[in-house]
Order: sequence, then structure tokens, then C-alpha cells
Amino acid sequence: MDYAKGYLGSYNPKTEHIQEWPVPGGTDARPYGMTVDDQDRVWFVETGSHPNRLVGFDTRTRTVISLTDISSGGGTVRHMVYHHPTRTIWFGTDANTIGRARVP
Repeated sequence: MDYAKGYLGSYNPKTEHIQEWPVPGGTDARPYGMTVDDQDRVWFVETGSHPNRLVGFDTRTRTVISLTDISSGGGTVRHMVYHHPTRTIWFGTDANTIGRARVP
């Protein structure tokens, strides 16, 4: 994640190749907090938008698969954890709130 410029990136240590994709919110998106689900999809939050926005990115097709506004009580999402048995993402904000999102 490139917080300052709004990019999601991938690094291949074998080839030393770096690939980047701009996040949907652009340079002001401030992507933060990230987790990966059981299908190797990347989930992160654009914290520059209000409300914050949960973004799903399919690593196989290299496309955005989900954009969901998060009502976080005005706080910025900071940490995310994927819980495999329930297929949910748990996240916390700097406003002392927690949230849960079910992934498809």
C-alpha cells in the first residue's frame, strides 16, 4: 500500500518485479489497514474519503471487486483482521469503535 500516493502494489521476490495499481479513490484515498481473505483477495480501507470506504481487490483478475462505505463513527479505520471460519473482516478505528464486514 502506498498511503501517500494511493497505490496498491505487488512484489515478486523471484523476478524482483513490482506492479502497482491506483486505488479507486485516487491520490487522496489514503489507503490504510489491509487484510487478505481465503480467496487471496486483498481488502483495505480508503481513509481519505468520508465516510471511509472498504475496497476489495481480486489478485487473480487484478480488478476492484467491491466498494463499500463504512459508517465508522467519524473515525479512521486503522487495523483489519480476516476471520476465516465466519468469512468476516473485523476492523478498529481511532474513534474507539470496532466493525465487522462479511465478504462474498
